[in-house]
Amino acid sequence: MGGCIPMISNRFKQIVITLCVILTSTNAALNIVWSINAGGEKHTDIHGIRYNRDPLTIGEASDYGTTMQIGRVAPPDQILYQTERYHFSDFNYNIPLREDGDYVLVLKFCEVWFNAPNQKVFNVQLNDVHDVVKNLDIFGKVGRAVAHDEIIPFQVKNKKLIVNGRKSDIEDNSVSLTLLKGERDNPKLNAAYVMKGSLADVPTLPPLPQQEVDDVEEEEEEEEIVRETPQDTKKRAHTSGPKVQDPYAMSDSSSMLIPIVIAVAAFIPLLYCLCKI
Repeated sequence: MGGCIPMISNRFKQIVITLCVILTSTNAALNIVWSINAGGEKHTDIHGIRYNRDPLTIGEASDYGTTMQIGRVAPPDQILYQTERYHFSDFNYNIPLREDGDYVLVLKFCEVWFNAPNQKVFNVQLNDVHDVVKNLDIFGKVGRAVAHDEIIPFQVKNKKLIVNGRKSDIEDNSVSLTLLKGERDNPKLNAAYVMKGSLADVPTLPPLPQQEVDDVEEEEEEEEIVRETPQDTKKRAHTSGPKVQDPYAMSDSSSMLIPIVIAVAAFIPLLYCLCKI
């Protein structure tokens, strides 16, 4: 009986994640111009995005991630983060871009091998010019077996690719997506797609559990500060330990006695003179 409770808890967690993903996604049909399930077969996710089978033969296709459950992802779409392609050197995909407009590149990653940060660090480049992701450490960002997306908006105008205001030429109506090997291990990709539209149209992953806790704590602290009155703040402004006499209070009392002492000192000679008379 006791063994059923963790199973129910995990199942409930996956249901909640699925609902969160569905509720935070857009209802409009997404205009996908290119997609890939790196290292895996074709797949249609819960948003209706159709990922194509990986056509590359360079590097290694791996499904090692299928041995574990991936965090932040609804069960039907975990396969997108469980399969991957990696290579011992740089490797790339070609993305067709035939029309002018606003686009968004979504790169999907998941660390399923390393158990510490700074073990796999690499870069991603677009059209051999634009460094769209620098020093990506997947474990350092989200940990092991947890989904992570990199979202990059860009524009196409008059045969030019524009990323963060920088332009490059588009040749043969396509640009390259390159995974660049860094100093630590090999570059990899789990899945990716390019859609025509804006950032607001992109389905996003649920926040990390710790981010949710931090956000709630920050909101509670802000509300507590707003509710506090100056009197409350004055009452709470003390430190722990034995009570210490306020030196300024002593100074205030001393300053009040000074005029009295001066008056008494001036009155004594006057009294003496009166007595002589």
